[in-house]
Amino acid sequence: MTEPARILIVDDNEMNRDMLARRLERDGHEVILAESGPRALECLMNNPVDLMLLDIMMPQMSGYEVLERVKENSSLPYIPVIIISAVSDLNSVVRCIEIGAEDYLFKPFNPILLKARVDASLARKRLSDWQQQHLAQLEQHSPEGTLFPSDVRHIADASVLVMEVVDIDRIATAIEPEELVNVLNGFFVHAYDLAQGANLTITRSLAGICRISSDITQPDPEHACVIADVALAIRETSRRIRFSMMPLTLRMGIGSGPLTAGMIETGHYLDVWGEAAHGAQQAMRIAPVGGIGVSLNTFRQLPADRYVLRAIPGDQLFYDLQHANR
Repeated sequence: MTEPARILIVDDNEMNRDMLARRLERDGHEVILAESGPRALECLMNNPVDLMLLDIMMPQMSGYEVLERVKENSSLPYIPVIIISAVSDLNSVVRCIEIGAEDYLFKPFNPILLKARVDASLARKRLSDWQQQHLAQLEQHSPEGTLFPSDVRHIADASVLVMEVVDIDRIATAIEPEELVNVLNGFFVHAYDLAQGANLTITRSLAGICRISSDITQPDPEHACVIADVALAIRETSRRIRFSMMPLTLRMGIGSGPLTAGMIETGHYLDVWGEAAHGAQQAMRIAPVGGIGVSLNTFRQLPADRYVLRAIPGDQLFYDLQHANR
């Protein structure tokens, strides 16, 4: 379940505002209402907001103008915006997405689809905020409070976990979009919680593939074990989650070694490169369905008395992490 958030609803129609507010409040969210564009901008300047639901056709200031003002205001944090409008013209959809809207729903909207889109947007907001916190930690731990040259940090030895949902493309064509978003959102929220609890860094989540690295602000000498424990916990969580027609199955990989981390995509995302990231990607590709592939470097750092690992048939460089000894 998505954590409660503060959501701004912007619509000049009182009935629409009230209907959206009731649905969101039933899900535990706090709601702020704005009847116009200028009022919405005033609310944003005076209240931290996690998500904005925005109508297009409004007097005084259109939704397009509000969206442009929000995206141009560098003093505002990243705020995902979902357009909910009766304007069903494709050009309007394209225009909103180009300006920076996260999503677009047509009125009258499907309540299940609305919840799925809201949950997905809030999950991305949560990840973005988390990335910014890690960036602040990077600056705090770097010399003179600045980042390394080109906003990059090099770690001599770290670990990376890469995981993907098996057959995600086939699943996407076999079930309804709302179900796909709901299930994936629920799973990745659990995965993020496990990673955050272990002080790990989520560096990428895209198209059913997620990448997690060991803490780059305060490297841990036990990084391989920490990543392995989180990988096992995530796999156990995934076994309790399923789509209506099929289970949610993962393929995972862990790599260790030198790692370079840096901000890309206009500073919104942290990414990692290097031997650890490459090893994790290779380990995932060779891992069996439902398995956790481990590179040779990682294998050497996992104590035999704590973990059960088996050689992957036909390969001398990768191992399959079975479970931890209790």
